[in-house]
Amino acid sequence: MFISHSEKREDGYGQAYLFFPEGTSIAVANKMFGADPAYSKRKLSHYLTYLCKAFEMYIGQLNNSDIEREIIDNDYLPQLLFLEFLQKRALPNLFETYFKKLEKQLRDDKNSEHLYYVQKEAEQLSINHSVMYKGNRSNIDLNNLFKLTAQYNFLGLIKLACSQANFDLGANVKGSEANKQKNIFVDFKEEAKKFSEDGLIQLYYKIYVSFNNETSINEIEKLIEDISTYKDEVAADELQKLYKFVQNICLDKTRSGGDLMYRSLLLNIYKSLDKLELLVAGNNITVRLFLNIVNESGKTNNFEWGHQFIEKYKKRLPINQSVKIANIASGLLFFENEKYHESIEILDKYDMYIENDPRLENNRNILLIKAFYETKQFGFLSPRIEKHLDYLRRARRLPSNFTRPNILFLQTLGKLIKIIEQIKLRGLKMKQIEEKTNKLIAKINSSSKRIDNKVWLLMKIEDLVSK
Repeated sequence: MFISHSEKREDGYGQAYLFFPEGTSIAVANKMFGADPAYSKRKLSHYLTYLCKAFEMYIGQLNNSDIEREIIDNDYLPQLLFLEFLQKRALPNLFETYFKKLEKQLRDDKNSEHLYYVQKEAEQLSINHSVMYKGNRSNIDLNNLFKLTAQYNFLGLIKLACSQANFDLGANVKGSEANKQKNIFVDFKEEAKKFSEDGLIQLYYKIYVSFNNETSINEIEKLIEDISTYKDEVAADELQKLYKFVQNICLDKTRSGGDLMYRSLLLNIYKSLDKLELLVAGNNITVRLFLNIVNESGKTNNFEWGHQFIEKYKKRLPINQSVKIANIASGLLFFENEKYHESIEILDKYDMYIENDPRLENNRNILLIKAFYETKQFGFLSPRIEKHLDYLRRARRLPSNFTRPNILFLQTLGKLIKIIEQIKLRGLKMKQIEEKTNKLIAKINSSSKRIDNKVWLLMKIEDLVSK
């Protein structure tokens, strides 16, 4: 339609182009939508808006071949590439129109590494526009570009340092000379001062300090509160990363025998993420995360919240496992709440056997064995222990570093049960009981190999002596 109303012309370099005389759009609108000028022009404008957006997306996807640019959020990538296209095609008026739209989006967006990158790239395009089309280079100011580039680069570096510290934590690398030599290229303390007004950078710096120093419980608790206060300023994916780092610090403190308060802090992180609807990416939750959260709620006596969590998230578990996993989680909560009969009732059913996940099947059986012990159903225990020992020895899909600690636990528990049977059958005196239990405690404590549920075992032995 437009071409039929256009003229072919040539510019000063012999390049052909289409020239649309004044009134072309009105003529096309009338031809397409009728003779009413107001209606036809409004209708044409409506269609051209969609056409222009389609063209913008097309140009964005057409030029999307730079791997470095793949890190940009998809909402911004086509816009940046479209602005670059307009600039290279010498369309300054259109560039300014679309640049203003992008500027408004950037002002309204939440802080993230993606945003900082796009801000930097947009500023570079703006400077290019001023140089190419405004013609007054003496008024060009690069200070904002310096600031945006430094901001983006330092955020990337501090996040990289946090990731390294997180990997070291998982590998149990602490206080070594190699660790002290890391990050010699950047003085993070001094650099962070330059961005004192940037909440996102300050949060990552606090986490970096927490990884590399002996951080107190109060400091960790304050850090969790600080992250929460920035929920309206920081992008969701950054909040998830920040909480994940703090979560791993708390887990490490818990595993290292730290104060039980770290468990409460860890649960507070899960609660915060749940409240912000950031606990899981998308609509699915992994079995491991689901059970870890339930376990922490049980260990910290947050039983009501734990059951509410199960109800809320069980539908997001893998569909073929959801019922069994939810039952295991409920059984775990009942056990921690000393409701052992309820735990047995849920877990001790033939249809609860987990065929495709031997680790989970092991955990179910270990929990059941402990529940039977707590309810003093010792007659059920010996055959169950032998049966599960046989299962672990034949489980080819389980590595020895997993099965061995469980086997040692079951073997030790079996010895404790024999002492209990001897007390009933032979009427052992207190001195004899103490001799046997002290021998068993010494064997547990002197073992060079890890024994699962070691603390629980020692508590049960002490309970036997105290009675």
